[in-house]
Amino acid sequence: MAQPLNPHDLAIWFVSLLRQRTATNDAEEVRERFREAYSQIETIYRDGTPAEREEIYEELAEQLVPDLPTWEFSCVANTCGMGVEAGTNADVALPAILERLPSVFTGAKLLHDKLKEQIGTPHLEMIPEDEWEAAAAKSTEAAQLIREYLAISFLSRAAMAMLCRDARLRRFARNQPELTQSVVNAREFNRYAFYLREVLQCVDGEELVVIDLVRNLGFRVRMHAVRNNCQLFTLLQDALLNHATAANWEGPKPSPLLASIAKSERMIPSVTQEEWDAAGVVGETGIFDTGIWQFYQWPALQPDRALETWDAAAPYQPWWVWGELHPADIVEIDGMRIVLLGQPEMPRTWQMDFFAPVHPALRSGITVEAVLSKESVEAWLKRICTMPREPNPLPPVEST
Repeated sequence: MAQPLNPHDLAIWFVSLLRQRTATNDAEEVRERFREAYSQIETIYRDGTPAEREEIYEELAEQLVPDLPTWEFSCVANTCGMGVEAGTNADVALPAILERLPSVFTGAKLLHDKLKEQIGTPHLEMIPEDEWEAAAAKSTEAAQLIREYLAISFLSRAAMAMLCRDARLRRFARNQPELTQSVVNAREFNRYAFYLREVLQCVDGEELVVIDLVRNLGFRVRMHAVRNNCQLFTLLQDALLNHATAANWEGPKPSPLLASIAKSERMIPSVTQEEWDAAGVVGETGIFDTGIWQFYQWPALQPDRALETWDAAAPYQPWWVWGELHPADIVEIDGMRIVLLGQPEMPRTWQMDFFAPVHPALRSGITVEAVLSKESVEAWLKRICTMPREPNPLPPVEST
């Protein structure tokens, strides 16, 4: 192996070799030199000091320029993502990556359709990456399409590595309409667009008032990386029934295993069959969590303090919090979203798919910020009961 280069020269050499790989259609002698450069970068990330890791990462981020072709850009971005996983500052490389993503997602459908014809399978996401090399050998066109397809995954992985570690950066990304729209449009044609959509639509740092009508308790909670209301239910049940106020709770208990998955404390592959069986969460068609309460929006509480049931709401839909929707859909009062907890009207379950981790670094959760005083709970209930209300405009969403 050649003498290690300084970070600036190593970053430039790395990009030069990426360009040569494209120009020579991955000639073996070029790939060998590329592996040497990559190995030097990997060694710095693994064994270098924090300052050394930051230096090579920043030099690589400097190479993320607009005129760098997408394949080469994505490879550099992916290598920057490795640096973030090693502890470097995501702020340096993320803006350039987010700026490039909309253009690659815009072509995701056409690329998907062309590649299906070349590879002969509609399920591109099922192809292991170590098998793409053989597919690329079929033709120059196939090789180019595969590079474009892998470029989306490399760019998306880099973005995920950065966004999943920092709620502040997620808020920054959500304020880019072109990015969010391109991710939505491409989610059916590329699984990484789906993952990014899940990250971009999650709720970070927002407060929620939760009033348990059965126990006459109120809470102010804060949501962290909550992707949908099913995940909210699982996290709320865990947070509230493991709180000191639940010391005398005698009802059903939340599943610690499912809560740990919803919080990304456990990855699904690490769970043994014995653990699934012991948790009692395996159904005929998958793994499910179960509602301990009925989750209502505030208009369900009538002026006489009775809850509007499914039957009473007919022919309109009841003011439930629908699991398949999102916390942003919960109706506000005075700028605060409110969830009411009542006795279950009917059994409600939701599949683990709704809260399974999309990335190990995306830590979801609910923090109980405060237990409301009895006076505060009463004030909220009086405010709700005097509010004008209309039939729920949302259609019902089927639940299992």
